[in-house]
Amino acid sequence: MSEHQSESIPQLLIGYGKANKAIAAAMDYARDKGVKLSFVVVDAAGHLVAAGRMDGAPFVTIEVARGKAYASVATGGQPGSALAQRFLDNPMVWGNVASLGLGAPLLPATVHCRSFRR
Repeated sequence: MSEHQSESIPQLLIGYGKANKAIAAAMDYARDKGVKLSFVVVDAAGHLVAAGRMDGAPFVTIEVARGKAYASVATGGQPGSALAQRFLDNPMVWGNVASLGLGAPLLPATVHCRSFRR
C-alpha cells in the first residue's frame, strides 16, 4: 500500500504501520525510564491491531495491556485515570465486567496515553 493509500484509512481505524511505530516509540520511552512493559494497540472496535512485549517484561503484561486498551475503547475512549476512578467508586460493577473483554479482560486500570512521534 502506498503512502497515499494509507492516509485514506478512516480516522476510527489505525493501520498496522502506525500502530507498530507507536509501540516502538513506547518501548523506547519505557527503556529510557528503565522499565520493561508490554504495549497493545486496538482499533475503535477493540480489535487487536498490534502488540509488543519488551524482552524481560513479565509474560502477563501483554494481557494487562490489552485489557486496559480494550477498557478504554469500550467506554468511549475514557482515559485510564477515569476508569481507575470508576473502579474505586464502584468496584462491584467493574469487578464483574472484567470478563466481558473481547478475547482479553476488560481492565479499568490507569492507562498512560501519550502521543509518540518518531
